[in-house]
Amino acid sequence: MERTNARTALVITDAFLALSAIGGGIALLAGWIKIPLYLLQGSPFPDYTLPAILLACGVGGLALVGGLATLNHEPLAYRISAMAGVAVIGFVTVEALIIGTAWLQVVYLLVGVLIVGLTVYLSAPQTEPVRKPALQH
Repeated sequence: MERTNARTALVITDAFLALSAIGGGIALLAGWIKIPLYLLQGSPFPDYTLPAILLACGVGGLALVGGLATLNHEPLAYRISAMAGVAVIGFVTVEALIIGTAWLQVVYLLVGVLIVGLTVYLSAPQTEPVRKPALQH
């Protein structure tokens, strides 16, 4: 994969994660998404307020900043995007442990893995292809 294509894929994936995490966090806070409270029994959360804030601000905010930083060629862009990828992997893992697993969690786990993979690829030093010297007769 060429670096330009990888950067574009990272920006698009960050944007998808940012929009869906911020939207999901807001929808959860506003009560537009209704998840039964009994699923939180035995967890450290009395309700979905803190998870919604963590989703919107932590996961979504990092993805938004990472995507914009990558778009603008900022020096820390890939690190911020990688943090967003790790954040969504962590969020989904904790969510699955507390309320159970659903297909959407698998999708977002893969989104996190994709973001981390792209940032590792883009952070690697660029190497020039080795050219063999021409034979002289």
